[in-house]
Amino acid sequence: MLAEQRLNKLTQVLKLRRNKPPKYHSRNNEDRISESDTLVNIAEKEIPFFFVNHLNQPCAVVKVRNHYEVMEVSDDSFLGLLRQMWRDNNNSLKITISEDMLKRARAALVGSAQQLEQPKIKTHLRVAWKEKNRVLRYDLTNQLWRQIEISSVDVRIIDSKTILDEIKEYQESGFAKNKTPIFFQRYSNMREQVLPSESFRSNILDYYFEELTNVTDKRTTSFAKRYTDHWQTEGSLDNRSKILIAKVLLISKFIADIPHFLVNVIGSPGAMKTHYLKFDKRLVDPGSAEVHGPPITTKDIHQKFAHSHYVILDNISSIDKWLSDLTCSVITGSGFECRAL
Repeated sequence: MLAEQRLNKLTQVLKLRRNKPPKYHSRNNEDRISESDTLVNIAEKEIPFFFVNHLNQPCAVVKVRNHYEVMEVSDDSFLGLLRQMWRDNNNSLKITISEDMLKRARAALVGSAQQLEQPKIKTHLRVAWKEKNRVLRYDLTNQLWRQIEISSVDVRIIDSKTILDEIKEYQESGFAKNKTPIFFQRYSNMREQVLPSESFRSNILDYYFEELTNVTDKRTTSFAKRYTDHWQTEGSLDNRSKILIAKVLLISKFIADIPHFLVNVIGSPGAMKTHYLKFDKRLVDPGSAEVHGPPITTKDIHQKFAHSHYVILDNISSIDKWLSDLTCSVITGSGFECRAL
């Protein structure tokens, strides 16, 4: 009798367990999955363009307030954009979305971008050719994502909305290479360039090199002059030739896709070498760190080269072979790879 009662009780327990719904069928979990799917649909509707760049990074052209930017989809700023999209589309309900759902939505968008049947598009640092050897673009790296367009007949500041017209033209051409839109990539070390003035003296560069730098021998000590004359360095040239060389070095830094000069600035202590280099950096590629000194590690220098258009190494008494080889590779346009952490 006792055995029969125990058997009946065990049978009831087994029936209850069979009829209990599994955890993944819970209503709460269904809501969470639908949140990420809903956010993906919102993003695909509101983001004008997804692409993969030359570094195999999924990127997107997105609207931020009243301008357009290029973002890496894997960047934290893109998560912030997705969160804001969710809020804007659920403002009346005041529904928040979890970090996990945000990351699920981003993972889905990354997968979609990687499956796109279109060519990879290069993202540039500071300068790029819109039309090879004809029209040059310079990124002002300001909050409005404006660019300067330079041609033989005109110099103009263009709005970030221009990027939408270029995307449309690129798509309508069937992704023709000569219609590729200009996308600039930015990093946290970059700083905003000042807006150029339309009124300036015709000899502005001569004035700059003569009065604000030590390129000429105007401020050179007699000891330094004897030194350069003895060793027949560039410093022994006449002032007109020195300024011409300095102009070529400066202007060449604004030209994209060419091997650039590796300039070794030498001089006696107090000869304004670092002063000259800092001014050069501000004119071409303003950044949070204007010059970099020792110690120089492999990881640090790879990041500096990857995140800057113009890199200055200061107070370097000697260069190891690996750094010499890497520097030569960078200035001639070769690439390098870093392991993602």
